[in-house]
Amino acid sequence: MLHLLHQIVLRYLARHKLIAVLDVLSVAVGVAVYLAIQTANHSANQAFRSSIDLIAGKSHLEVRGASEWIPETWIERVANHPAVQASTPVLEGYATTPSIPGGYIHLLGTDPFTNSEFETVGALAQMAEGFDLETWLSRPGLVIAHPELVENVGVQPGSSMVADIDGRTVELTIAGVLPEGVGSSSMAVMDIGWLQELYGNQGRLTSIQILLHDPSRMEEASESLASLLPEDAVVQAPEQRSQQVQRMLDGFQLNITALSMVSILVGVFLIYNSVSASVVRRRREIGILRSTGATQRQVMGAFLAEGLLLGIPGVVLGIPLGALLASLLIGDVSQTISSHYILVNATQITVASRDVFVAMVYGIGATLIGAYLPALEASRVPPLSALRPNRAVEAKDLPVGRLLTFGLAALLLSVFFSWKALTTGPAWMSFLACLALATGASLATPWVCRWLVYWASRWNQGQSQTAMLVRLASDNLGRSLHRSAVTVAALMMAVSMTIGVTVMVSSFRNTIDLWINQVMKADVYVTPASSQVIGFQGFLPGEIVDYLEALPEVASIETYRQSVIHLQDGTHFILGAVGNPARKTLRFLDGEADRKVETFQLPGYALATESLARKLELKEGSRVSIPTPSGKREFTIAGVYYDYSDDRGKLVLTREEYKRHWGDDRIHSFSVFLKDPNFAEELNRELRERFSANEELAIYSNQTIRERIFEVFDQTFAITYVLRSIAILVAVFGVSLSLATLVMERTRDIGIFRAIGASRAQVRTVYLVEAGFTGLFGSLIGIACGLGMALILTLVVNKSFFGWTIQLHVPWAEVWATPLWVVPVAILAGFIPASGAAKIEVSEAVRGE
Repeated sequence: MLHLLHQIVLRYLARHKLIAVLDVLSVAVGVAVYLAIQTANHSANQAFRSSIDLIAGKSHLEVRGASEWIPETWIERVANHPAVQASTPVLEGYATTPSIPGGYIHLLGTDPFTNSEFETVGALAQMAEGFDLETWLSRPGLVIAHPELVENVGVQPGSSMVADIDGRTVELTIAGVLPEGVGSSSMAVMDIGWLQELYGNQGRLTSIQILLHDPSRMEEASESLASLLPEDAVVQAPEQRSQQVQRMLDGFQLNITALSMVSILVGVFLIYNSVSASVVRRRREIGILRSTGATQRQVMGAFLAEGLLLGIPGVVLGIPLGALLASLLIGDVSQTISSHYILVNATQITVASRDVFVAMVYGIGATLIGAYLPALEASRVPPLSALRPNRAVEAKDLPVGRLLTFGLAALLLSVFFSWKALTTGPAWMSFLACLALATGASLATPWVCRWLVYWASRWNQGQSQTAMLVRLASDNLGRSLHRSAVTVAALMMAVSMTIGVTVMVSSFRNTIDLWINQVMKADVYVTPASSQVIGFQGFLPGEIVDYLEALPEVASIETYRQSVIHLQDGTHFILGAVGNPARKTLRFLDGEADRKVETFQLPGYALATESLARKLELKEGSRVSIPTPSGKREFTIAGVYYDYSDDRGKLVLTREEYKRHWGDDRIHSFSVFLKDPNFAEELNRELRERFSANEELAIYSNQTIRERIFEVFDQTFAITYVLRSIAILVAVFGVSLSLATLVMERTRDIGIFRAIGASRAQVRTVYLVEAGFTGLFGSLIGIACGLGMALILTLVVNKSFFGWTIQLHVPWAEVWATPLWVVPVAILAGFIPASGAAKIEVSEAVRGE
């Protein structure tokens, strides 16, 4: 068998190095893209988990509130519980600094008297060189910062840095540097009392960390503690919080993982094409082997081994390429997660062995799948027919009708999976619908190619030299469908992904635009400048609203704040509080906005976004119970409205209702409606002069807030553009590979063509036109499949994962322009093989056996 591998595989690969390199690269790119996305996801998750581990230390349990804070009075109840060995309070906050544009500082307030047993980052901070407890407690604004944060800010220990907190500029003094390897790169530790004062959070905490006497009875202790605390207390192990965050990110990460798999699927087609071509080229060799005693199993094993010899180097090369690509993507992934879900500062990639193993399995699996059918074909080659000289390479016929039948069945299956995803779920069945659609389109590709070749011949009946060369190229493509159809299918898949994502993004953008036109009607928007980096973490000074309310030019002010509600079962969603809501800025699922907004302002009522209504099965008149600091409260849904700001879903109360139950009337932002919109520019100037001398506030006009929203939108979809570009690149490899193998297979035909008078230029033209037909057919079938993919991505994936209704919007000009760039790219990819065909020597090509 080893001798057989050497004779039939290794020597062949040595003679056809370019094809082997293209195959290896196709597998490497597929593996690299998949591993890069998984690594970027894993690194972002790991960065968040690490911050939890450092804050919790050795904690067995932690107590948090259902919303953003808990009162200090809970500490005594927790500490006096018989199961509790020790407890320590924690307060977390976020600030921005002009020294790190786009970055933030994660401030961690700890108690030096109670945290030593927990081995938290706060306890480790006390090991910093020069730490003095008396100074630490007596001076405000002292922090012990991560070395990377100190380096990024550009200060030395003992000096100060400027930070923005709640629209105020404050100074923080670097009292020391955390030990190497402790904390995240954005972390700074502070005394909890001074941090409470800095934020105006006296008497409030983020969490209480707990050590138990008997960790084996953790569940019992958790239930007992929960029964002693108010209803809005959430008692759980710290790792449960990271699991909840992981569930929150699952939809986003599954989406980009599914997109990354397209490159591997395209690689399957390329391996199939390459091994299939090598089988046809070596029919005589196979016939000799079979005639001299080689079994079908041995021949099949040899060609599967050829696939592995192409796949294994591809996997080996793909792993470091994946790590490199992950380092380029981690910033986009981290920024997208921070913009939409939770603050993550992932600057270093963590390549998990599990991700590497799965990527290897996918790469080798894709190789074996691609090589299986050609290997099976090789094992079934009849020795007698294989030994006949000059047997036509294109004589093999595909079961086009049977493949079309299977393809139609796969398309029906796609419809079924879409229906299931939208009705009973689970949501991931929407990706099965995409896979079934791609499979159906691939199986139907040979029939569609044959049909397109037929009509190309019908339309091209001219007798000119150009017409004859074009007809010869289309006939060549039709005769070699059992290989060229695979190349067309690979290109089709890449194009369909491009079309599908393009239409989905366009539909989303158009829907967001319609939504913004409905909800963004204020003239001026104000929020802390830090909100652009850390989201709704900072609050606005109350005197700004008082000042605006006194201005005669101001018609009304709508205020907004939000927090996240975490329930004991892991369910979480946004809780918003709106003051003085504008009646014309909400678009409800079934209209009647004025009536619903009026009802909403009555005590005990709330509004729900479409995504929350889908998650909790709510509708107008439904009742929802949520924990508050004053106990569980039930609210009646006054209406369900469209909202695209957060896929977690949002329950909205009036500001008065929020203050009544949470005792907090601070705000994150407000919108100003003017009597005369022309006053907006002057108001912006006045606000900056009076309240934002150091740019503590972000003040937007109506136009600039719209531009900012679309900046975030484009950043969110930046990764999809990268992935579809890679898929196109892999597919272009396929065109070049397919044409190169066809040229080598048709050496004798090319020689005869030259012998009867064809020039080198004419030979080159035939193969360039064939490459053009490959690009044309791939783009046309890709458009059809891509439009179907767009329907699933827009109407099924978005609805089932995120609960959003997206209005389908097809950018037809961009869709129909697809062949205008795919065909030239395909011709360019075919230039080297076509030039090789033109250089074939006639005497060598027509020499007999």
